[in-house]
Amino acid sequence: EKPYVTSKLAMSLDGRTAMVSGESKWITSAQARYDVQTLRAASSAVLTGVDTVLADDPSLNVRMEGIDVEQPVRVILDSSLRTPVTAKLLSLPGRTLILTVSKDEQKIAALTQAGAQVHRLAKNRRGRLELEGVLRFLAEQQINDVFIEAGSVLNGAFMEQGLIDECIVYMAPCLLGASGRGLFDMPNVLRMADKKQLQLLDMRKVGVDLRLQYKVQK
Repeated sequence: EKPYVTSKLAMSLDGRTAMVSGESKWITSAQARYDVQTLRAASSAVLTGVDTVLADDPSLNVRMEGIDVEQPVRVILDSSLRTPVTAKLLSLPGRTLILTVSKDEQKIAALTQAGAQVHRLAKNRRGRLELEGVLRFLAEQQINDVFIEAGSVLNGAFMEQGLIDECIVYMAPCLLGASGRGLFDMPNVLRMADKKQLQLLDMRKVGVDLRLQYKVQK
């Protein structure tokens, strides 16, 4: 059994999620970012990759005025344990799981002391975390739905392996240019025959942005 996986993406009208430098604050409006808080609040876990932690130092928590919500479990995929012990999300209320393939006991001990729960999982042929194994592990942790907030590499890997069930895309009325980063980095999708098909479930305006909800066709 695997959890239900939803990927949240924010992009410009020309399909860019960040500048070439990786800078991505803020493409979308405050209303769209608040909308994301409600989606996080409804999720068992929020998942990201270590590159997003290093680039943005995100909180990945639910911050709603006057509302006390149970925080979703924060999950960081970090094959070689590059998460800094100073990462903001380690000091916040709620659980942070760091999933790795590293055997570096010193780093594991330091991150555990900083507030993380570090788990070593199976690695794939390239020596990285095996994504299907990650989802199976989360299911064992009683996590039945996962909200991905990550960059194009991790999103692309999940999408290529058919592990994303739904996408929620916030489209902002701006243009970031051709050198910006895309939504999904999928190096193996080279022909039209390989394209990923989505089905539009819902479309609504949130502030100045457009919120598009898609089911990924398996």
